[in-house]
Amino acid sequence: MINFPELLRKGKTFSTSKQGIIFFIWLAIALFFAINSLITHRFNNYLIFENVFRNLLSEQSFYAQYPQFHDDVNHYGQVFSLFIAPFAMLPNWLGLILWNVFNCVILFYALQTLPVKSDKRVMIGYIAIPCLIESMLNQQFNATAAAFIILSFTRLNNNKGLWSSLFIVLGTFIKLYGILGLAFFFFVKNKARFILYLSMWSVVFFILPMFFSSPLTIFESYQEWFIALAEKNLTNTTQGSVPISIIGFFRSLIYDYDIPNLAFLMPGAFIFMIPFLKWSSFQDKTFRLLILASALLFPVLFSTSSEDCTYIIS
Repeated sequence: MINFPELLRKGKTFSTSKQGIIFFIWLAIALFFAINSLITHRFNNYLIFENVFRNLLSEQSFYAQYPQFHDDVNHYGQVFSLFIAPFAMLPNWLGLILWNVFNCVILFYALQTLPVKSDKRVMIGYIAIPCLIESMLNQQFNATAAAFIILSFTRLNNNKGLWSSLFIVLGTFIKLYGILGLAFFFFVKNKARFILYLSMWSVVFFILPMFFSSPLTIFESYQEWFIALAEKNLTNTTQGSVPISIIGFFRSLIYDYDIPNLAFLMPGAFIFMIPFLKWSSFQDKTFRLLILASALLFPVLFSTSSEDCTYIIS
């Protein structure tokens, strides 16, 4: 039986706590910028997202231009069409508001699962506010991408490999950044079982969209996704856009925008992997948190498409 007086007491305690204050600040930011986007008609990203669900049902390309609905194109994976579905089925004004709130809440929840003291989580919450504003202003998925990486770490840290693997695979199938969760594989005790979990979720998320569209359409869309990502990377590299990352910094510093991405990615990957040589520290809590921090920083610092709204991941 639900103890409502106890729930009310806990709710009142949370609302007046430091965690509660930062939560309501975050929530206010999510709501304010969702409403602001609606008033100013500045929610093209959300229109791209919700149209992906429509394309799933009508068996149309996820990556084509749809100028009658939005500018630009989608770059997210096939399973995103189902992830966005609960919001896409609502009127745009309501779907957008709830989408922002969802991204805000899931990241806040993920931060609460970190094995650090409450005061440090509060500090992280305040530090993240400028990045949260940018993410909410642009209706971005990046807050959830960060939450998935964090949750893949914290679930694994609590010996919940099934759920950790879910967040890794789901994050990867939506936006490739999720694959950074595999960095925590080194901390897994039963690696064979974890690989089984990863394989199981991969099959689930691969075939799930096929229940709502034809298998042929989904198979072809994976090839389209690869092409779309390659084209986006080429555009970011050749059309003068400067990502807010190490890649963009050095290209701007020496005025050479033709430096290949691998010239940055290979050293970056090497630096990222160096700590894993310290086998004796794999069970150390601080070491694991540093690896998590590194995994969150890497996709931002070594990306050709990093923007201000991407930094909520780091």
